[in-house]
Amino acid sequence: MRKRSQYNQAMGGYTKLNRNAFRLIADGGLLVTASCSARISQEDFFQIVRRAAAGARVRTRILAYNLHPADHPIDPAFPDGRYLKCIFARVSRPS
Repeated sequence: MRKRSQYNQAMGGYTKLNRNAFRLIADGGLLVTASCSARISQEDFFQIVRRAAAGARVRTRILAYNLHPADHPIDPAFPDGRYLKCIFARVSRPS
């Protein structure tokens, strides 16, 4: 996503991708999902996972949330440099 105008399209695309992934994961399985879109904030990314899980009718627990590694520092003067996000989530299916 290179333009701000593509934000809604990106949010919908990430949600659909994760919803489809949730539907394929067995009970007790893991979802690992990542984004390298600067316009998708950390909170947006959590919202994507919440919406996707609800759409797939599964429960999820965030096991880990990672940002940039130490060898990829973020310049505070360049907020778009905070683009890497990764979530590890356990999936459970309601009985």
